[in-house]
Amino acid sequence: MTTVRNNGQKQKAETSVIREYSGLAPTYDIRWASYITATLGETLKRLDIKPSDRVLDIGCGIGSLLRAISQNNWLWGMMTAKAQAHPAC
Repeated sequence: MTTVRNNGQKQKAETSVIREYSGLAPTYDIRWASYITATLGETLKRLDIKPSDRVLDIGCGIGSLLRAISQNNWLWGMMTAKAQAHPAC
């Protein structure tokens, strides 16, 4: 009985987070533009992606990383917020 209740609570929490993030998605890129630019720059400095590499970005958000490395690579992005999935992929 406890396990079922805990699973139910976990599912409700996950659904709540997805619902909240989906509501923020339409303005996410505008609100967080400076943060996205800064972290993207630092991430790109650390990556050594070759044209033959394949990249999976889970939680790709608005797809900034995927767009930055989009030349000659196989790219996949996954996002749970439906409002963000369309611009990202």
